[in-house]
Amino acid sequence: MQELSCVLLCGGQSRRMQVQGQPFNKALLPFENTTLLEYQHNKLKQWFQEVYIACKQPYPIQARYLIEPATPFNPLFGMAYALSTLNTP
Repeated sequence: MQELSCVLLCGGQSRRMQVQGQPFNKALLPFENTTLLEYQHNKLKQWFQEVYIACKQPYPIQARYLIEPATPFNPLFGMAYALSTLNTP
């Protein structure tokens, strides 16, 4: 296990992701009997000391969250917010 923290960025709008013609949150896509987000979170917990999810609002999984301000929707903002919030390696 790495003595590092990991951050999953999930603060986007999922504008291009659609299921049956309707917008759908990519993090909640079904994957391996769970959601894509929960699958990724569980895998990364095996390799990193701490795994955080950076997002606009919590998801229905047990995790550590970095709740971003409502705007802007930008992955660079998500990374900057995570780096400025965390004081871990």
